[in-house]
Amino acid sequence: MPSPNVLSRFFEHAVRAPERTALEWRGEATSYGELLLLVTAARAALRKRLSASGLVCVPAVRTPQTIALLLAAHAQGMTTLVLSSDLGRQALLGLAQDAGGNDVVWAGRSAGELVVESVPHAASRSMSSSDQSRVCGASLVLMTSGTTGSPKAVPIRHEAVDRFTRWATRTFAIRPDTRVLNYAPLNFDLALLEVWAVLNAGATVLLVDPDRATDGRYLASVAERADVIQGVPLLYRLITAAVGAPFPEAPRHLIFTGDVIAPRLAAQVAEAFPGASLHNVYGCTETNDSFHHLVSQTDLTSGLPLPIGRPLPGVDALVLDHGDAAIAAEGSGELLVRTPFQASGYLDPAHDAGRFVYVGSVAAAATGHSGDSTTPYYRTGDVVRRLRDGTVVLEGRNAFHVKVRGVRTNLQEIEQVLLRHPDVTDAVVVAIPDDLAGHQLHATVRRGQGTDLNSLQLRQHCADRLARTAIPKQFDITDHPLPSTPTGKADRQAIRAQVKEEAPHVPL
Repeated sequence: MPSPNVLSRFFEHAVRAPERTALEWRGEATSYGELLLLVTAARAALRKRLSASGLVCVPAVRTPQTIALLLAAHAQGMTTLVLSSDLGRQALLGLAQDAGGNDVVWAGRSAGELVVESVPHAASRSMSSSDQSRVCGASLVLMTSGTTGSPKAVPIRHEAVDRFTRWATRTFAIRPDTRVLNYAPLNFDLALLEVWAVLNAGATVLLVDPDRATDGRYLASVAERADVIQGVPLLYRLITAAVGAPFPEAPRHLIFTGDVIAPRLAAQVAEAFPGASLHNVYGCTETNDSFHHLVSQTDLTSGLPLPIGRPLPGVDALVLDHGDAAIAAEGSGELLVRTPFQASGYLDPAHDAGRFVYVGSVAAAATGHSGDSTTPYYRTGDVVRRLRDGTVVLEGRNAFHVKVRGVRTNLQEIEQVLLRHPDVTDAVVVAIPDDLAGHQLHATVRRGQGTDLNSLQLRQHCADRLARTAIPKQFDITDHPLPSTPTGKADRQAIRAQVKEEAPHVPL
């Protein structure tokens, strides 16, 4: 559970309006009063089953019982590490052990039912004094996705959660009569808005059944009843493909986040939900949301990538060039942010180096930022372009910039070009090391239903819009969805492994 304030607000709603719906799950409503009973039963079970203090690891199975367990753990003064429920048992126990957790606790199906497994050899990696100081004032620990390295545990401090909750509630008008769709896994930072900010406001969470998370018709039926939807591009792609006619009334706010959304898809979303305000929000697990852009009609018709906009209130942002010099005006470079919602570091401080940094006075003076703050900046690893008016556009991750025949090439820029083809619904470009060229580019493309798109057409499409070195050497075209991670992002590692399997002669 994120913070004492959120917990006390939940208790307040459960006492004052016990009949109000807190959760909807598989067609059944759980009221605030009923959720309180689940929390009370789970709290009694925790007292009975767990005697040791320390970090408790909870797999993020999306059920009312898991949400009650997280509330109960916080009421017991426990710090919870929320782990992906898609992990195999050994991987889950391994991450719990690395974080210094004592027990893994699953919520059962009935009130107060718990399944507890002790973490093996936990004593050899019990929480150090440094770990304890990191979780002081934090009852929730999230894991990064691991898409750019090994997953890292991120303690989210109470005051950071409270500041974020206030911002989200105000910005997206979350009130007791509001219904918010929860598509993100509970271990993902998006759940801070989709679940915890909603319960804090006394509103209703529409829990998406994970077994139907790729069923577009089902998702559209849930979306039709929601007031606020936040999701990665995959969610919107599934919904718009299933929508037969526009939804003129609901929802009120649609939030794009988690990955770059293609302008064509954003326009399709606007068509499907003509009464909704569209928001493009940027953030990281370590910092939570940090940039916000209200999407305009001009954005939807320009064909250009949507801006991530401007920093949220209280957020400091720096753009550094390749030499780590601050860019004071327009230009491109790596984005560093410092937010009111961020963690102060990873649970294991050994991971902080190079990520949580204190900007020197020279760089700070160049941009008008204070260099003597006790709060570090977070190096996002994302490359952005700041326009003359101060608006920021995401260009891609540093990891997606490679050299092809000596030319710096942005893989995500190539993907955006591919997505502009009218017969392309999804695209991922991976770089394979090559002794002669430095890297070879391979594009995996999903074509639209009923189209006869071929690699020659794609090659010509790219040749008209890209430098020669940025044209993929190989195009793999499929009619099936591309592999995705549990958070709905493209699973680039799986695609890269598939490229290797199909072309074993290509060195990796």
